[in-house]
Amino acid sequence: MKIKVLTGFFLINVSALRGKRQSDQNSTITVDTLEQAFEELTDSTYRTHGCYCSALADGQLRSGSPFDDADRYCKEWIDARKCLLLKGGACENTTNLPSYTRTESQCENSGDDCADSLCQIDDHFKTKLLQADDQPEIVNECTGTAASIKFDACCSFNNNWDTMKRYDSTYHQCTNGQLAPVPECEVKLVRQSINRFHTATDNLRGTAVYGTPGPDNEFSIRFDNFNIDTYILATKDHLYFQAMTKEEIGGILVSPAQYYGNETRSFRSIEPGFTQWEQNSARMYFRAKFVEPNYVGDPFLSITDHWPRETNKIMYAETNAATNEAIQTTHGHHLLAHGGLQVYVLTKGSYQDCIVDGFVGEFQDGVYVLKESTE
Repeated sequence: MKIKVLTGFFLINVSALRGKRQSDQNSTITVDTLEQAFEELTDSTYRTHGCYCSALADGQLRSGSPFDDADRYCKEWIDARKCLLLKGGACENTTNLPSYTRTESQCENSGDDCADSLCQIDDHFKTKLLQADDQPEIVNECTGTAASIKFDACCSFNNNWDTMKRYDSTYHQCTNGQLAPVPECEVKLVRQSINRFHTATDNLRGTAVYGTPGPDNEFSIRFDNFNIDTYILATKDHLYFQAMTKEEIGGILVSPAQYYGNETRSFRSIEPGFTQWEQNSARMYFRAKFVEPNYVGDPFLSITDHWPRETNKIMYAETNAATNEAIQTTHGHHLLAHGGLQVYVLTKGSYQDCIVDGFVGEFQDGVYVLKESTE
């Protein structure tokens, strides 16, 4: 009688679990399922041992505490195979684990990282089980309840299968095989315009207050008391983002003041087609003659060169630029195409963690969503 049990990660064929392979050490074999990798243990009672070793044999997914070290190795074996399919795993772009070809004595280097990693994992944990000090017993039971955790990523480094682990990327990040908490990043929306430039008159210092905050309202709240280092400029539809530090914007925001006209400034941006914050630069304006009380529109901050005006993509300008029809007509095509402009300030986290490393937001259905403060 042949019994097959199909799970999301492996197929077990119980009738095949009979005896050890006696073929020549140099013969080539194809491993299609976890049952074949587990075959060397079929003469022992590991097939009915504990919570997870028995799962290797009968294909029934279980949860609970490992019975002993041997049972823990079986759990780690199962988890390692699952890990391969997650983001960061060698098989992350596949739905099911593949077959692999090997000799009787060792894995072959096929050039397929997914298949090769799978073979090495099977060999590694099979060897650990064969060398385990525990005496297998017929104890087919699970105790305890597994924690309910959403695993969406795999952490590994240099094929160290013992430290390989699954994790929730919402709360952790993986660096060289080590998990660490995700840096806390939060932003606050402090200024918004609708189909025109901002009507503020503070040269982006955060002293202008007007309107009532709302998704379709023009407004500005006071933010000069936020101890700001990083500004995030956005189009209202969130297709374009530009992150600049206070030093990169310059002008009256720094001391001593750094004014400039049509000069190159650095920033990071997210634009259609981007998958992360990219380093960029463009020619912009923050002129001394247009600082209070002689407002004209500075700073003019953009993700493309200010000139030629037909192709510029201005992300921030204020005062006269909001009311002067000529300036609006010649420089406002970008904001009009995207419904308006927004200003966010980084209220929690560093520029490195939140912008460079990208923890300030994530793409959801193709749109970048910032982690906004609820306060």
